[in-house]
Amino acid sequence: MKTELVHLDGLPERPRLSAVLRRLGIATMTIALAGMLAACAASRVPTPTQGAAPLVISQATYAALNEYIDAIYPYRRGVFAVSADGNNSFYFYCPDASCETNLFGTHAVAQCESLSGQDCLMLYVGLEPRSAYTVASAKGVAGHHGKRRARPLDEINQIN
Repeated sequence: MKTELVHLDGLPERPRLSAVLRRLGIATMTIALAGMLAACAASRVPTPTQGAAPLVISQATYAALNEYIDAIYPYRRGVFAVSADGNNSFYFYCPDASCETNLFGTHAVAQCESLSGQDCLMLYVGLEPRSAYTVASAKGVAGHHGKRRARPLDEINQIN
C-alpha cells in the first residue's frame, strides 16, 4: 500500500521550491557547460598535416587507453589526453549519465601536461578518436599515466 505525505490542508506534499530550482539550475548549467566543452574540444582538435605520420603512442599509453575505454562504458563520457611524445596520458571520466562537471577535456589536458611537462592533446572524446595514432612496436618508456573519476550527481545529492 502506497502512502503519501499530506499537508494539513489535505493537499499532497510537493517538493520544496529550492530543490526544484537546484535541479533546474544543475540542468541548465550542464547544458551550458556541454556547449563550452564542445567549443573547447573543437579548438584543441589537432589539424592533421598532409603527409605527416600519425602520433605514436607507447604500449603503456595504449594500455591506459584501453583502461579508459573500459571505464567509460556504457555512458561514454570522458576524455583521454596524451602527451606530444605519446608516452604520458591522463583521462577524466564520468561513470554515470551525469556528473559534477562536463569540463572533462580541460581537466584531462591540464593533468596530462602537469604529469608530462609537455603539451598534451585530446586523443579521445568519449569513444571518438580525435587524432590518428599508432602503437609503438617496442615496449619503450613506461611514462606517467593518471585518471580521475568525476562524481555522479546522485552521489552529490546524497551528501547534501
